[in-house]
Amino acid sequence: MNSNTIFPLYLLPDLQWFTNYLHSNNYQITINSNYEKQFLFNRFYIKLKDEKYSLSIPVNKIHRGIKLNEVCINYNENWESKVLRTIEFNYKMTPYFDFLMPEIENIFKNKHEKLIELNQNLLIYIFKLLDIPKPEFINSNENLFDLKVYQIEPYFQNFDNFIENLSILDLIFNKGKFSRFYLEDCKLKEVN
Repeated sequence: MNSNTIFPLYLLPDLQWFTNYLHSNNYQITINSNYEKQFLFNRFYIKLKDEKYSLSIPVNKIHRGIKLNEVCINYNENWESKVLRTIEFNYKMTPYFDFLMPEIENIFKNKHEKLIELNQNLLIYIFKLLDIPKPEFINSNENLFDLKVYQIEPYFQNFDNFIENLSILDLIFNKGKFSRFYLEDCKLKEVN
């Protein structure tokens, strides 16, 4: 991977993001990129029985060109309860749920004012859990995310069939601390 890669600060990023991060030699995440609606800054994907399901964090009204570090979370709705219930309902039978969910729940319930605070705290927890080098959060507005495509091999998931490239939550609930080894073993996909 390009040594100048700067990663975007997504909410509970997918396995491609984490695999790219682990195979990178530059651990920088920008908190100053342009916020884009309907993107991964405030949403993540989990497995809901046999389908990929999107969970999102509501944000206050935004204007064109707003920076991620200016986006505030909207607490007018009880979204935390909905997100946490959906995660619990779909992952409570996974091997590592009871071990991991209390801290994830605490982070979600912490009433962060800014979206970047929630995203950073969740990432820092996962980096610590998986013993992944902690990133440097930078104010760069450069877009240097050079995403490589890695072959994501099937692993055991709830509800049998495998759904590729969900949020890191799916992997850590199913593989726990061993998730790092799984991600490190992913190989670049060959382009035909």
